[in-house]
Amino acid sequence: MAGIILFHILNGRISMAGLLYERAPDGRLVYSPARVQLLLTTLTGVAIYLSRLDPRSAKLPDLDPATVAGMGGSQSFYLISKAWAAYQARKP
Repeated sequence: MAGIILFHILNGRISMAGLLYERAPDGRLVYSPARVQLLLTTLTGVAIYLSRLDPRSAKLPDLDPATVAGMGGSQSFYLISKAWAAYQARKP
């Protein structure tokens, strides 16, 4: 599945345009530090997990609790920033 998705990204069928941007209340696309942080944390978590794979073993490695906590914190930061932006947009 990952190979199919990567293939579609590379040949342009899945667009990556706007991945690091979000829409401001006035409709403009603005750079999103929260999205960058979320992407970097996710890629780091994947790299850590892949580095623990043992090709000689048929068993998948356990998730490191620190990695899970870091990814949970990253997701929380992103969701809180989105909730705060939505709250600010609704204020009169």
